[in-house]
Amino acid sequence: MHSRGQPGSESWIGCTMGSSLNHRARQPRLPGHGPFGGATLALAPEQRQAVGEVVKEYLLQNPEVLRDASIELERRTEQMRRADQAKALAQYRSQLLSPRGSTIIGNPNGSKSLVAFFDYNCPYCRASVGDIQKLIDKNPELRVVFREFPILGPDSTATSRLALAVARETSDATLRARYYTSAMKAKGSMTGVLALSTATGMGLDEAKLRSDLKNPEIDTILRENFAAAEALGVNGTPAFVIGDQIIVGAVGVDRMQSALSAARK
Repeated sequence: MHSRGQPGSESWIGCTMGSSLNHRARQPRLPGHGPFGGATLALAPEQRQAVGEVVKEYLLQNPEVLRDASIELERRTEQMRRADQAKALAQYRSQLLSPRGSTIIGNPNGSKSLVAFFDYNCPYCRASVGDIQKLIDKNPELRVVFREFPILGPDSTATSRLALAVARETSDATLRARYYTSAMKAKGSMTGVLALSTATGMGLDEAKLRSDLKNPEIDTILRENFAAAEALGVNGTPAFVIGDQIIVGAVGVDRMQSALSAARK
């Protein structure tokens, strides 16, 4: 699915998963008790009807009350969302920045980081490649960490798994970045077959890569990435973690640069 607005924020452009990731459990309310623990007053049917008429008349005379209530609900929901994200960031930051299972470009020892959740078959992720390179060119201290997040089906999963197999075969950051770049520039959909061809075309051994694909750590890393994304409220690609901000969608280089600038303060 494309061009979907994230609840509680402006519209964004990206690829999304098919289900919402955040759910909140509601506390059960005991019958016969009000929200503050006191007993509720029992009203006769005619009294309840009278109260209903009063409330209805008040809202008809003052419809702005509904608007104000809606605005306040959105404000509180957004406040809770940001608090949940801040808590999740504190929990997962070290995992997100780790070189384990990631492709790193830019300055590998940079003092500023951008973490990108992406899918090789997401057109908006491909469109963001140039923006990320512009950020690297403008920010010599920027370290970009790509996190495999294949949400668009088996072909995407196969391509991400092959990327993790490549990581097992070489510690050469340049070679790993080359695989990423080649896959993102592919014409049409990336598949497992094309991914393997890309890797072997860089000189990597096919038999070793196929053996690496059987290693359970590859799927463990993907599960960890999905768990982190769920905790952060990320259900689409591309998604970027910059400082304490989480940006979902292909928002353009200016928006990402603004987040980087804010992270310096």
